[in-house]
Amino acid sequence: RPGSQDKTVLTVELPDGFIPGSHKLKLVAVGDILGEAVSGISSLIQLPSGCGEQNMHKVAINVFSANYITSLYEQVPENLDYNIKHNLNIGLQQQFAYRKGSGSYSQGYSVFRGGDSSDWLTAFVHKVVNMFPEEVYVPCTTALNGDRQFLLRRINYASNSEPTTTVRKFGWSPYQYNYHESKDMYWNSYFLIALLETYETNRCKQT
Repeated sequence: RPGSQDKTVLTVELPDGFIPGSHKLKLVAVGDILGEAVSGISSLIQLPSGCGEQNMHKVAINVFSANYITSLYEQVPENLDYNIKHNLNIGLQQQFAYRKGSGSYSQGYSVFRGGDSSDWLTAFVHKVVNMFPEEVYVPCTTALNGDRQFLLRRINYASNSEPTTTVRKFGWSPYQYNYHESKDMYWNSYFLIALLETYETNRCKQT
């Protein structure tokens, strides 16, 4: 309290083997239970920008931060809650500028405007958007169901000519999906995990 002269004596047990003169104690008092957590996470909350990949990575950081905070505490500080929702709304609208196709018929997302669709980026967008907080509006027809149908069209199901089910991959993707000796396994695993996760939690209720 301002001007308070209250004093409290604290007893601290030092560990065995400490070096005399080397010990130091720091006491931090914060006004609310989220003080320390918010001070670190707030630095990660940034307005998305950049190309299709860069914008989506910043959107993802906002989503992961929001879900982490809400998993620990019932109420998020008002300013942080506003910034996250604002960033997600802006970031999603900016991501739509890289979306190819129209309406419910998606043709994926490109890394650069006017460029070729990237199946990796489309799977990433689908995975992250499905994790948006419930309070943030997501257009089901375009951002989730339409994109999911696009991804499902990338599957080559086993047939007489194809002994195993595989997933096609077109457009830009990170190094491990192009040049690593296990690139096919990495890509099929990434694709499958993205679809399975969004199937379990699909807020638009379409399989």
